[in-house]
Amino acid sequence: MSEYASEHDARTPLDAPAPRDDSSESGQESSSSVWQWVRETLILVGTALILATLLKMFLIQTFYIPTGSMLETLQLQDRVMVEKVSYVLGEPQRGDVIVFRRPGLEPDGLNPIKAIQGLAESVHLIEPEPDRDLIKRIIALPGEEVTVVDGVTYINGDPLNEPYIVPDQGNFGPFFVPEGHYFMMGDNRPNSLDSRFTLGTVPRANIIGKAFTIVWPLEHARWGLSENDKYGPLSESTQKGADATSGS
Repeated sequence: MSEYASEHDARTPLDAPAPRDDSSESGQESSSSVWQWVRETLILVGTALILATLLKMFLIQTFYIPTGSMLETLQLQDRVMVEKVSYVLGEPQRGDVIVFRRPGLEPDGLNPIKAIQGLAESVHLIEPEPDRDLIKRIIALPGEEVTVVDGVTYINGDPLNEPYIVPDQGNFGPFFVPEGHYFMMGDNRPNSLDSRFTLGTVPRANIIGKAFTIVWPLEHARWGLSENDKYGPLSESTQKGADATSGS
């Protein structure tokens, strides 16, 4: 009995197992979880930004309508989607509604910084530069002659059927469209500063893409803004010129 007691009493606190510090371990686990969440969030945000930038540079982009030059086709503050694939695979066509960089200003091309800036503009983080990107309709192709008589537009002497316009009684031309350029007009003819005036013709390199749908507001939503099928029959010589220009 005394032997057991003496051995038991001889044990020191150092011989006993150390108590576990659960609070320290839980704190480390909590810090590790927070850092993992931050890291995963940054990766997701970065990936989304890269994908959105590539999407804007190569495929599709959103623009809003700040003026009434395209009434009644496009209303003030409409949001339109512009796709860029059509003009990689083919050439712009008469009747296409396009967004383009104002002649005299340098196109963004494949500049990722400009693409990120455009993304910030599209979600209203920054204000877009005024009068930089414009939207109009292609009326005449490279090498064609444009004349407007009493509000009726003629291409190489053939009248265009344009049921979508707000008409006026103006006169213009004749004017020959330079090679590599496009003649643009707004659908709201009395209130559009287009290729008839100081805008001039638009170089092929300045074309950003083709507007194909209105996405906002919902009550204005529609698919298809180009009116290639609305024109009356062109003469054989005019049609051949248009086909040669478009590469068809």
